[in-house]
Amino acid sequence: MYTLIQKVIDLNKSKMWYLTVISLIIILVVITKLRLKGRRKRILANKIPGPDGSILIGMLPLFLQGPEKLISSGLKEYRKYEKSSFKVWVLNNLYIVLTRPEDIELVLTNPKLQKKAKEYLVLQESIMGQGIFSIDDIKKWKSNRKMVSGGFSFKIIKSFIPIFYEESNVLNDILKQKYNNKSNECDISAPISMATMEMIGKTALGVKFNAQNGGRHRFVENLQTAMTAWEYRITHPWYLSKTLFRLSSVNQKHDQSQKIINDFTDEIINKKLDEMNQNADNEKKVETDDDDDICRKTKTVIEILLGNYHEMSHEQIRDELVTIMIGGQETTAMANACAIFMLAHHPDVQNKVFEELQSIFSNGDQNRSPTYEDLQQMEYLERVIKETLRLFPPLPVYGRSLDEEMKIGEYLCPAGSTLMVCPLFLHSSEQYYNDPEKFNPDNFLPDTYHSRHPYTFIPFSAGYRNCIGIKYGMLQMKTVISTLVRKNTFFPSDRCPTPKDLRLMFLATLKFVDGCYVKIIPRTSVCPYSIHTTSLPLISRLTVKMGLDRKRKSINALQNTDKKRKSITEQKPVSSSSSSDDSDEQSDHDNALLNNEVKNENPTISRWPQEDIKKLLSKMELVLPKNDNQTFRCRFSKLDWDKIQFDSYSKDDCQSTWLAIQDQLRTFKTIGDLIHDARNLLETKGIDTYRSKTNRLPKPRSAYMLYYTEILQKYKKKHPDLKLPQLTQIIAEKYKNLSPDKKQTFVDKAQKLKSEYIEMVDKTNVGFKFKESEPKPKTPFQIFVESKSSGVELGTVDKTEFQNQLKEKWDGMTEKKKSKWIKLANEREQAYLTNLKENHKNDPAFTMPTKSALTKGDRNILDSQSGKPKKPPVNNYSLFSKEVLQSKELDGVPPKERMSMLAKKWKAFSDEERQIYTDRLKVITERYKTEFDAYLNTLPENERQLEMSKNKVKPKKAEPKVVPRINAREVISEKPTEKPKKKNTSQYNSKTKTFKNEPKPVPYKNAFELYRSKLEPNEKHPITSLEDWNKKNGKKQLMFENELKALKKEYMKNLKVFLRGLSEEDLQLYLQLRKPEFLTGKDSGASENEENSSSEDDDEDDDDDDDDDDDEEDDSD
Repeated sequence: MYTLIQKVIDLNKSKMWYLTVISLIIILVVITKLRLKGRRKRILANKIPGPDGSILIGMLPLFLQGPEKLISSGLKEYRKYEKSSFKVWVLNNLYIVLTRPEDIELVLTNPKLQKKAKEYLVLQESIMGQGIFSIDDIKKWKSNRKMVSGGFSFKIIKSFIPIFYEESNVLNDILKQKYNNKSNECDISAPISMATMEMIGKTALGVKFNAQNGGRHRFVENLQTAMTAWEYRITHPWYLSKTLFRLSSVNQKHDQSQKIINDFTDEIINKKLDEMNQNADNEKKVETDDDDDICRKTKTVIEILLGNYHEMSHEQIRDELVTIMIGGQETTAMANACAIFMLAHHPDVQNKVFEELQSIFSNGDQNRSPTYEDLQQMEYLERVIKETLRLFPPLPVYGRSLDEEMKIGEYLCPAGSTLMVCPLFLHSSEQYYNDPEKFNPDNFLPDTYHSRHPYTFIPFSAGYRNCIGIKYGMLQMKTVISTLVRKNTFFPSDRCPTPKDLRLMFLATLKFVDGCYVKIIPRTSVCPYSIHTTSLPLISRLTVKMGLDRKRKSINALQNTDKKRKSITEQKPVSSSSSSDDSDEQSDHDNALLNNEVKNENPTISRWPQEDIKKLLSKMELVLPKNDNQTFRCRFSKLDWDKIQFDSYSKDDCQSTWLAIQDQLRTFKTIGDLIHDARNLLETKGIDTYRSKTNRLPKPRSAYMLYYTEILQKYKKKHPDLKLPQLTQIIAEKYKNLSPDKKQTFVDKAQKLKSEYIEMVDKTNVGFKFKESEPKPKTPFQIFVESKSSGVELGTVDKTEFQNQLKEKWDGMTEKKKSKWIKLANEREQAYLTNLKENHKNDPAFTMPTKSALTKGDRNILDSQSGKPKKPPVNNYSLFSKEVLQSKELDGVPPKERMSMLAKKWKAFSDEERQIYTDRLKVITERYKTEFDAYLNTLPENERQLEMSKNKVKPKKAEPKVVPRINAREVISEKPTEKPKKKNTSQYNSKTKTFKNEPKPVPYKNAFELYRSKLEPNEKHPITSLEDWNKKNGKKQLMFENELKALKKEYMKNLKVFLRGLSEEDLQLYLQLRKPEFLTGKDSGASENEENSSSEDDDEDDDDDDDDDDDEEDDSD
């Protein structure tokens, strides 16, 4: 017995050993397979610098430290490798972090790199679904974004400002209740978050959540729960797997929240649809001249999306609404709270913001709601917001999926990797910002901002898939912050005595760890406008240099700055009356102070002599580093301008003059390249330092454009449903039908504007003369007109009429007579190109013009007159088309219809008729070969080689292919020649391309088209018929819908009878021509059953689709 037990134990031990060995072998095989599968990826990744991490898990421990420590740890790694892109391995996933703005711009603006990173797939499985933030299908994304962007148009977001202000006042009251009476401290993060939730709820969904007043709305609570679940998944990489996430405890809460969110959104959509259907007739009748009232008609985003209900499914609209809710609440809430926090810690900045607000609200009611114009004047506040977004970007990281190998910067990035952009670390880089940890709104002064690469500041992404609500967010933040600052003063709290004490988390969006605390002291009264002008920031400092101060300044001091700049541009002294114009609003003392400051700060741009410009370019070349590869924006501020200044020109003079020169060049280069281009421009045309973009005069409008701009707003109000192209078409037609007297008023006004423009240009060009450049070569017809017009006095004959007469004469001329003018035009063009090439031989960036003054027809005439034979047609169909078109048989027929008629005629030909053209084509081709060989023998050797290279003559040229132009859908199989011909019993007519007794489908897509078909021809104007349709009550519209349903059912019934009567061959042919998608390789009986079942399904689908006609008719038409 003991021996038996011992054998069993030994056997179990041997089995355990055996299983252990097998397990190890399996694990090694799996690891080897995975590594071999990603071998190419690893080979390319090894060439990219970056932290190595562990062999199996990479840098996973870095991400497991927690979202708070991830910021400091990630920043350390980023700083080590920020001079170039670097890699990060996490498990088997390769992430390539882009650090240079040039590489980031390349990725974000590349149409091939618009697919989001795979981490965003979690959002598709979650609440956002197929919204524009998370969708992968680029075609759907483009279509959906275009429709969603209608909800964020200028007029729409302008109408949201009263909502922003109303909720900002509620927020102010909530903060008064929240803060501690003893310490005056308050956590502002939660109240601001609820305020932004209320704002986005009203503007996007048209729903009041009552979130600020403590209302526990199911949508708000479950939205936060679902977002927490998503952040939990992306911070725990193993939960990116659906299977593992389903086993977690978070999954159940997530699913419950998602169901509640979807149910609530569906309720809102259905309610809005019912409201829009009930109020459609009344809303169409309401007309008003107030633009704001027009905006109110399509107030909320949901109404804009439901206006496209026929183009977007119910689920798509729901996903877009949830996406907008999340994007519009999370990001702006964080930005608003951080801006208030930074103002509390920087009282000097807060005072400047308050002073700017006081100057804006000094007129009228000081406690009034801000208007759009008021918000546009808050320039210093806008810089404060941008500086806040620089330090606290709401989206700390985002990525793009790389599906194919691509060289980005210095490295070839492998397919299957993820390209990451980290605005949180990029914005704090010393390479692009001086003292990046300091809160300095002057980082966004116009000259400072534009001296940097634009992709060094990307808080809401950039490129094609940037944030759709940037303007919405800016208006909301300006309204919230300005309202709170006007009514309160903020100070640092004891919990966060310095900005470094603010604790943040690195999640999907940047978040606070334990709130955002500040001290709040309400302002007892709003002090009147009595600030000193010198205390204002000089916003327009160096505006003449940069050419960027284009906004209308409402602050009176800044208006004087504009006048000063204008006077400098026009080279006129500033009159003493310029300051007295605003004496009723600002003291003379303040004006004098400002004028002195402008004199000191704004360098006067004088017109530099060409020799001095050469010296400036030489001086700049001396201080440029060798092999400089930084863009002009980055290098401009780093140049040592103290070494560049020379003679009587100061540092500011040199800077402003260079910027004026730079405005006239293509600036997507380094400064060294721009200097080279400037030298070429100086030698060829000359450089006028006055002709910068700022001083460039806008061209006057034509008579039609004056009429168009005058009448456009009227027609927008009259036809709010029509889009701009339709309105333009109507206005153009109306302009054509204007009476001569009315049209002449616009012509006179346009001529007056043009003469004034010419006078202004002449005044601007006083003292400077451009080098005369050789005029471009003229066409043969222009030379002909010039020759016939010289010495002719038109007298009472209209110039246009005279040219029309010459045009008729030109069209009637023979090729031999035309060749005289064509030869002359060709000679002039060749001389022009030779001189052009000689003048730009030292300019490697110059490219020769490709557009010729001679058309293809002109060159054919030139060739025929020189003895060169004409090329034969490509195939027999081309020969047939050419002969018919030359016979003028189809004169007067539109081009598309003409070609369609030719194709139909060719298809109706028999094989014998087509063979005639094939034989003739062979004869023509052989004759062309003989004539062309004889022509080549008459040419010199160099011209012969040139002609042979142009025509690609080969020793043995294949016979021309005969390609009959038959529609690809009409696949008609040819019968074998060896089989005897059978009697044709088919019901298919090859000439008419129809089947005998085939029922015609219903030609109407919806009930409105059926209604239009019954109108008289003169009543079918789209606007009139649409208005009449909308005026009809529901019963009359329903009558047309029922009639359409009956027509569709009758068609399906006839189709079933028709299909059953077809033979096996005809059924196969019918499926090939009409329903190719049903061909699955089965026998004809199966195909017939499939066709019949599909037609029954179509019948059911048609019935289902018709149920939604009420919702689709107005929009689809």
